Amino acid sequence: MSSTGRESGDNDFDLRVVVITFNRANSLKRLLDSLNKAEYAGDEVKVEIWIDRSQTGVIHEPTVDVAKNFQFFHGSSEVIIRPVHAGLYGQWLTTWHPMLTTTEIAVILEDDITVSPYFYKYLKTAHKKYDSFPDINGYSLQGVSIKHGTGTGKLDIPKHNIAFRYPVLGTWGFSPSVANWIKFTTWIANTRTNSTFNPYIPGNIVTEWYKGHQQQRKTDNMWSIWHAYFAWKSKEYTLYCNFGKFKI
Repeated sequence: MSSTGRESGDNDFDLRVVVITFNRANSLKRLLDSLNKAEYAGDEVKVEIWIDRSQTGVIHEPTVDVAKNFQFFHGSSEVIIRPVHAGLYGQWLTTWHPMLTTTEIAVILEDDITVSPYFYKYLKTAHKKYDSFPDINGYSLQGVSIKHGTGTGKLDIPKHNIAFRYPVLGTWGFSPSVANWIKFTTWIANTRTNSTFNPYIPGNIVTEWYKGHQQQRKTDNMWSIWHAYFAWKSKEYTLYCNFGKFKI
């Protein structure tokens, strides 16, 4: 167990599950329980629980209690308490810093979701098949539920296409491609220092949402537009699954 807030940098695992949380103890427990029910085929797995603080430095003790009491049945686990407030930007972008040569699969999970027992089987298969495709920046567990427009915003993907590319990542479980993630996190670390730069994407509904957040001065909770902008400039896509009524 650690409270240093350091970045992931220990030995590689077959799968590293990065759970980011703040003050939703009950949701966190549901997610951790679902991770224990998943299948890992005997692979080496580590679960990291990254706990953020409030902007005033307060830690949510019930969430800490859930994390500390968690016993992962399929590998190792670690609780990492942020020394200072990180926000969604920090929680997403400073938790996994792989070497380019790693073969590790990582998946970043916010604490308000649960996973299918077969989520790792899917990710392992998808990484094996598509990691060599330079335009695939990662793999979402979200499926066709991604909202891509106003109103219902439902995607209409033909049933025979069990996987599809989409230019915006889904944050309901995201497993980055190593090379693309390294490029993106390096780029955003440099670009966000320019206060005059806006990650606007022509004709993209995400841009309109972001502008609304700017008017309300709430852009700190919308890190994903930076990933969408980088993907647009780099001609990259996220791979989604299309399993119909079956969930992963």
